[in-house]
Amino acid sequence: MLSTIAAIALLAGCLPVTASAATSLAAPNSTHQRTTSWMLKTKVGAPLVYVSDVDFNTVTVFDRGGQTVGRIGGLNGPEGLFVDADHNLWVANSGASQILEFARGATSPTKILSDKGGLPSDVTMCPNGTLYVSNSKLSNARGGNILLYAPGSTRPTGKLTFPHEFQAYFLTCDAAGNIFETLTIINKMTGAGGAAVVEYPGGRQAGATRLPMKHSFFPGGIKQDHAGNLLIAEGVSIDEYTEAGLPTGVSIKSPDSYTAPVGIDVTGNVLGVALFDPTGRDAEGQTYAFPTGIALQAYGRFNKPIGFAFDSGVK
Repeated sequence: MLSTIAAIALLAGCLPVTASAATSLAAPNSTHQRTTSWMLKTKVGAPLVYVSDVDFNTVTVFDRGGQTVGRIGGLNGPEGLFVDADHNLWVANSGASQILEFARGATSPTKILSDKGGLPSDVTMCPNGTLYVSNSKLSNARGGNILLYAPGSTRPTGKLTFPHEFQAYFLTCDAAGNIFETLTIINKMTGAGGAAVVEYPGGRQAGATRLPMKHSFFPGGIKQDHAGNLLIAEGVSIDEYTEAGLPTGVSIKSPDSYTAPVGIDVTGNVLGVALFDPTGRDAEGQTYAFPTGIALQAYGRFNKPIGFAFDSGVK
């Protein structure tokens, strides 16, 4: 079974990574480090930053100044992260085939969503409260799709698919409820394919369209910025496109590292990424001024960080 970051590394010609097998939340894979949970009492309203590490089975919590204020342990291959409007943290707990919801400041999940037989790699929520999860088959990580969870449901209530989808990676939802996904497409008959970004208008199957982007690397994390454009992590850069798939010319470089999911804070002026270097050097969370690309703050040291998310703080 391949994890999301392992598949990205393989397709990019990088070093292979072995993902964890599916086990329960209470029993992380024994080949990965087990870490206990703890959380300091943070100031009411204080902004937070979350970074997941697929090897350490943790989500580490920082204040915006880079100080560690907590850690959620006992996970199993956590990948993509998302913070909703109520400040709940959602975790794609890939090795356990689950999506977990944590209340702000909690170290135990308040809700567990089942992705039986699947490998969830990212999670997002649309304005109507529907949760979308990028998902691949657990057996060999091939045959990607997006699972839908209606508000309050702990099991999938729908599914989105695209022809010849090989593996699903990261996704985002805009203010109009449109879903954008990064994925690989491979035609089993011809063997042709490659990286792609697909839009599902209104978060529905009808009208699903591959955007006309040309990628020099493999597209990873994706997020909408405050101008309504798409930010896509592509190897050592984060590039901005219109929702029609046209480059805007804005590009932020991340030397010597591979960028995974993208986060952007409530002001729209700060961009965050998990920097993943397959050699094991300089793996960390990092924020940049947007759109200038000036490096701002590093967050911790990790083995294989995958997810990055901002909590703007409680008003």
